[in-house]
Amino acid sequence: MDEKSDSISEKIGDEGNKLAKGLILESGHFRSLLKSRFVQMVRIITTLSIIGIVIYVFLPNFVFIKSRSAVITANIISIEAPITGQIKRNLPDVGTELEKGQIISFIENLVVDQTPLSVAKSDLDGYQDQYNGLKEEYDKLEDLKKELESSFKKYQAAIIKNLKLQLEREEHRFSELQNVLESYKMDYDRKETLVQKGATSKADFDKVKFEKNRADEIAKQSYTTIKLLKQQIDSLKEGVFTHPDGRTEVPYQRQRFDEVAMKQSGLKAQMLEIKSQIDNRKTRFESESKRYNQLSQRNIISPTNGVVIRKLATENSQVSENQGIIDIIDCSRVYVDVTISQGYFEKIIPGQTVQVKLVGSDRPIKGTVVSVRGGALQPEKATNFIGLSMVDKSLDMQVFITIDEHDLKQTKGDFCHVGRNATVTF
Repeated sequence: MDEKSDSISEKIGDEGNKLAKGLILESGHFRSLLKSRFVQMVRIITTLSIIGIVIYVFLPNFVFIKSRSAVITANIISIEAPITGQIKRNLPDVGTELEKGQIISFIENLVVDQTPLSVAKSDLDGYQDQYNGLKEEYDKLEDLKKELESSFKKYQAAIIKNLKLQLEREEHRFSELQNVLESYKMDYDRKETLVQKGATSKADFDKVKFEKNRADEIAKQSYTTIKLLKQQIDSLKEGVFTHPDGRTEVPYQRQRFDEVAMKQSGLKAQMLEIKSQIDNRKTRFESESKRYNQLSQRNIISPTNGVVIRKLATENSQVSENQGIIDIIDCSRVYVDVTISQGYFEKIIPGQTVQVKLVGSDRPIKGTVVSVRGGALQPEKATNFIGLSMVDKSLDMQVFITIDEHDLKQTKGDFCHVGRNATVTF
């Protein structure tokens, strides 16, 4: 039994060893297989990465047109002396930023001929003195008219008051005469009846008749007087005095008033004529004054937003008209000047939108193609631009691009980024 047991144990041990060896062999093979696949994956990823980098770097060159030969440029404006004279205030230093319309200095000319201005002033003053003299006389006559008018109204009021009192008394007298006449008429009628009956003498009747007729005549005269007084009052209200005999008379004040008014009319005509001469002389004087002021002193004004690039004169310098005194970069219109192969000439069109990226900046800027020209065309160098990258090769061409000044994010002292290099993608 013991031998059998030992025999069985040995067999089991042999089988276990064989199984263990098999497992070890299988494990090594599996590890080898995993290592081989990992290496393959790394190779695939590396290859794809290289392909991606190549595509990223070189594909845009096949799809887009790109140039790194680009520079920011702008127009140079030369500010000239508007007149001959002396600069009375120091000009701004190089790098100073200017705003459109800003007064940067002024020029003074002390040798301008003042004779035309003096003659024009003297001529104007002469006519003005004549006008003032006539005006003074006219005003005095106006005051006299007011005095005459006041005097006439007082006279008129006094006469009318007196005539109204006379009219009132005469109307009262006429009323009494009417009563007397009525009494005489009654007495006349009674006497006439008595005479016819023989109760009274004809002499008494004739006496009563005479008295009645006399009272009637006096009453008529009183009535006529009342009418004349009323007419006189009405005439005086119109400024005419009417006498009892019918004659009319204009009071002295009214006559004098009319004389003064006629004289004023003549003065007014003269004043209008001289006023016309004054207007003409004033126009001439203003023209001469403007001419003198323009020639004796003028401000120097910045025509645009810009920055000083060059000073050509200093304070107290004597300059001539149209002489350049300061140059500024026009920052209101900034361009990109690009040099690129002429092989792209027909692919780049004015009006085309491009992307500009300044060296040292990751921010793209939108631009628009303004013009293109072949490199074989060699015009004279443009002296009114600064920062141009000149086309030196006949197989190259020049592209001019405009960009918005605000997109540049300009700061003080950066000269509008002029001269800064850029990369342009079309």
